Amino acid sequence: MCECGYCGLKLSRRTRHSNSMYQKPVWQSMNATKYGISKCPNCKAIDEKILEGAFLEAFHMLADNFQDVLNSVLDMVEEVLKDDGDYRKKKQLDKDIAAIESKKSRMTDILIDGTLSKEAYDQKIAEIMRKHHTLTEKKNLLSSNVNSQNTISKRMAELRKTLETSNPLDTFDRIVFDSIVEKVIVGGLMRTI
Repeated sequence: MCECGYCGLKLSRRTRHSNSMYQKPVWQSMNATKYGISKCPNCKAIDEKILEGAFLEAFHMLADNFQDVLNSVLDMVEEVLKDDGDYRKKKQLDKDIAAIESKKSRMTDILIDGTLSKEAYDQKIAEIMRKHHTLTEKKNLLSSNVNSQNTISKRMAELRKTLETSNPLDTFDRIVFDSIVEKVIVGGLMRTI
């Protein structure tokens, strides 16, 4: 993830003064680490705290400058979540399932009255049960979607509140870093065009 701006090789993490109370993690070019400082003379070991601090500073600058963009993204996500199409479909499926259960009950009554043969009854009941099963599966899927939307809506509200009330990132967070940063180039030569 970290790359030397001079030789182009990756930086490796090392621990300086590892057997003392002054130990600290540093990052240095693998070229200098494996083959000696003469192979990458411009690369210096960079204290891990400096890299973390640089990320936090860049993140805060980005968050400050793009608060309006962040708000528009949150607004758009919340607007999508307000769509209650799945909720309405679930309500309709509840009605359809109730109608099928009523039809099953009527078929049983017709069988008892003797106006329907056992074979015709079994055939109709099998068809009704297939429809019931299909509708129940669709209802379960929609219920899951509705529950997910409710959970996401709550999380979005919490995220908005957190972003509005506090600094989003006070200390270095490796997960946030890994999800945002693809590559860090440390050092390098100024090039003029």
